[in-house]
Amino acid sequence: MYTVQVTASTSVCSAHFKDDDYVTLPGSKRAVLSTSAVPSVFDWTSTKPKRKPPTERQPPSAAAGAPDTATTESEEVPVPSTSTAGDVADVEESFPSLPAGDHDYSVQQQPLEEQLQAAQQRIKDLETELAEASTLSTFGLHRFSSNPAMIKFYTGFISYDSLVFFYRSIASEAAAMKTWSQMQRGSATLQRSFGAKLQLIDQFFLFLHKLRVGSLDQDLADKFGVSVATVSRIVITWANFLYVILGSQTIWPSRTQIKRYMPLAFRQLYPDTRVVIDCTEIAIQCPSSMVLRSEFYSAYKGRTTLKCLIGVTPSGAVSFISSLVCWFHF
Repeated sequence: MYTVQVTASTSVCSAHFKDDDYVTLPGSKRAVLSTSAVPSVFDWTSTKPKRKPPTERQPPSAAAGAPDTATTESEEVPVPSTSTAGDVADVEESFPSLPAGDHDYSVQQQPLEEQLQAAQQRIKDLETELAEASTLSTFGLHRFSSNPAMIKFYTGFISYDSLVFFYRSIASEAAAMKTWSQMQRGSATLQRSFGAKLQLIDQFFLFLHKLRVGSLDQDLADKFGVSVATVSRIVITWANFLYVILGSQTIWPSRTQIKRYMPLAFRQLYPDTRVVIDCTEIAIQCPSSMVLRSEFYSAYKGRTTLKCLIGVTPSGAVSFISSLVCWFHF
């Protein structure tokens, strides 16, 4: 059993002393503990108020006013007892229990250093939980990092890792890109006040969200916590940036590469095929100008569109994309 070692710094709670153990110093209203005081107030020494005896109930016949032939008012019904006072005392001595609302000085306390380390670890855990809760409450890319289905829905990438891999390949150029506002002002300084609330990777995620889902600017502004004008500038900036970055990449494969990945059906019927071309149209908003509306109108689609020429290899990879035009000369 652990024994309390009394030292010069050992202290006892004031609740264990009686009022008579305190004395008032002359010329002062402060009460101090007497030098001869001994702690004597504990749960096992305090006198508990006795419980009132139960009220004797009258039988139903007496309550109704009928005479009771079995007992009279002077008779007392004996209450059976299964134990005596001596038996109760023996049980209490055999199984002592700790006081419920008192201090247990026999229990060894944890060292202060261990308590401090445990408190610091608890603070770190709470900070981590708070950061995770904040991340989940914010609409951003990291929120869907563990959900490939939502990543594909919002961006078109098959997973979070593939999206991050692509972003890292363009991150250095994205950090130095000029914003749409800078291009309008003709400024060369890097000032991205329009996207100060969003990191570059979240701006990229916003742009992909716009292309993939086609959300309105107001919807994106509410999700990402920015203004509608900021959403518009982010989309325009990233569209121009990716047009330059991706447009500079060579996607036209060599004849050797085409034959290497050519499907069996093409090998047998069209072995010399290098590209399959097709004209496609992309629907756009109807211009307010009647002249532009007539130039962009497509009789085939029945609405205003932009046209382009796309080339696809026999294996299905896009190998050529022309610039968008309002109409074709045939």
